[in-house]
Amino acid sequence: MSGNLPLTINQHDGDKLIRKRNDLQNVIRENLESLTARNLIDWLEPLDLFHEHVSGKSAHGEMLLRLYWFEIRLKAEVIVVEGVDTPSR
Repeated sequence: MSGNLPLTINQHDGDKLIRKRNDLQNVIRENLESLTARNLIDWLEPLDLFHEHVSGKSAHGEMLLRLYWFEIRLKAEVIVVEGVDTPSR
C-alpha cells in the first residue's frame, strides 16, 4: 500500500487538502487507479471525479476519500487472505 492519509479529515478540509497537497493527490490517484482496474464499479469513473476535483470544477473530496479507503480495505483483505491460512467454510 502506498502513502498514508490522516484517519480523520472533515469534508471541507479534505476538499482543500486534496487540491493543495501533491502527496495526497498522488496516493489517492494511485489507489483510484487500482480500484478502477478491479472493474468492481462500472457505473462510476473514479479518476474522472479525481480530475474534476483537483481542477476545481467540482467538489468530490468526500467521495474520493471514501473510494480511497474502500480500495485500502480491499488491499488489506488480500493481504489477510493471502498471508494467513484460513479454515474452510
